Amino acid sequence: MTLADVYQEDSIDAKQLAEAEALYARALDIQQEKLGHDHAELLPTLTSYVSLLRKVRKDSKAAEMQSRIDRIQAKLHEQHLAN
Repeated sequence: MTLADVYQEDSIDAKQLAEAEALYARALDIQQEKLGHDHAELLPTLTSYVSLLRKVRKDSKAAEMQSRIDRIQAKLHEQHLAN
């Protein structure tokens, strides 16, 4: 569990939710630098980030991130079928 997860789970405070959002964005940036934009290991962070975005009513950004999740999962499925 990350600090962003803790803030999201235990907080109703808008400041802490904003901090959690910033932490998810930072974690995602770091992971993308190391792994690439569509790596499967991004899925847990992306999924948690989408959950938070929905919680704070940032539906457009949540939908954008959900589309990334869907693309990564489709890519994994295609790779699995090819093997």
